[in-house]
Amino acid sequence: MTASRAGAIRDVALVSASFDLRPLGRELHERRPDWRLHLWPEPGWEEADLLVGWNCPPGVYPPMHRLRLVHAIAAGADNLIAGQALPEAPVCRVIDEAQARGMVEYVLWSVLHFHRGFDQALRQQQSQRWQRPRLRAAAECRVGIMGLGELGGRAASALAAQGYSVSGWSRRSRSFPGIATYAGDSERVRFPG
Repeated sequence: MTASRAGAIRDVALVSASFDLRPLGRELHERRPDWRLHLWPEPGWEEADLLVGWNCPPGVYPPMHRLRLVHAIAAGADNLIAGQALPEAPVCRVIDEAQARGMVEYVLWSVLHFHRGFDQALRQQQSQRWQRPRLRAAAECRVGIMGLGELGGRAASALAAQGYSVSGWSRRSRSFPGIATYAGDSERVRFPG
């Protein structure tokens, strides 16, 4: 960070094209009353030192000449940067243990839903047919994970620990015990998940 960009954060822009960030603004105001908060697209957002957001609209960054940090309100940051002309400012994201556990639980539930035939049972219930699906071991089920970042890596590891055959793809090379990994565009077409 250059000397001209150093110093305390004073102005914060809350920016999202799809999410109401007013509750977050109230929380930030209680914790940091010294910050001036600007809700995009209300006047003043472009003067912010810090952008806190989710799903930023195209073209939001060029008018932000004082921007020093872009912060996502959740685990990913792709929705903040995809297709955007970013200034030279770091981009960070949230890594939250409770969110990570919740995502792992959701993925485990989803895999078990199809592995144990609950999808079939729900369809059969509507037609009042009752035919037990064939039971398979977890090792007979291949699960593919697109994205082995903080959440995807944890989900892949949890599935592998339950005995599932797991393959994972990520942009850059990653390694996880018991998981077949693929990386980059050239390996995406070979990804068997």
